[in-house]
Amino acid sequence: RRYPRMRWDLGAFRYPVTVALWPFKILARFGVKALRVPLPLKDFSLMRWMTRGDMGLKTTGTDWIKLLQMLLAQGDIPGGEANITRILSPSSVNEIGISNLPDGATLIPPYALDSALPIPQGRFGISDTTPTPSDTTYHPANSFQGQAPGLGVNVILDAKVAGLNPRAVGTCWWMGIASTYFSYQVDTGIGCIVFAQEFNCFPRMGVLAHVINAACDMLVDTEGGDGDGDVE
Repeated sequence: RRYPRMRWDLGAFRYPVTVALWPFKILARFGVKALRVPLPLKDFSLMRWMTRGDMGLKTTGTDWIKLLQMLLAQGDIPGGEANITRILSPSSVNEIGISNLPDGATLIPPYALDSALPIPQGRFGISDTTPTPSDTTYHPANSFQGQAPGLGVNVILDAKVAGLNPRAVGTCWWMGIASTYFSYQVDTGIGCIVFAQEFNCFPRMGVLAHVINAACDMLVDTEGGDGDGDVE
């Protein structure tokens, strides 16, 4: 079994993490914006030795939904089989969403290495293609104004600064390098999943922000438009 063709966005490579940059820069000069190529590699991810926590895991959309349901239910799986409905304790779920930074600090200097400076407008991170000063390179994985790192997730501390609906405060979210995103907010019961499945994830982060905002907007509409009532 071989890997499927992989799409590479040539303008999205700024950091030489896994590939040399010069071949992509040459192609970009000729106007090539994206490249879809076959990978001459065997897909070992189904083999037992590749089933590990940091790579090679595969799942289904149904399992993603179960994961979000479990987190939104404070560690319980609704409708689970007897004796195995409790996956995490409520305190463990809460621990995931606690900021690791002091005094409400967010992922901007000096708390994040090579992070972009904050701007007055709300912004949900930066992408590899975000315009920056010619003499400055910011790291998109560390540039999240209004957000802080939790336990394996980012946590929204200031929704307006993060470019989100005010109801998104407390949202926890995660992204994978191949553009898989998920988020959940226990207070509102909102869970979101986005499967973009293209390398890499930074240029597409805004899609998750749009989905979160749309879900929060529907809650506000249900409450009569002012956002001050109980969540429904």
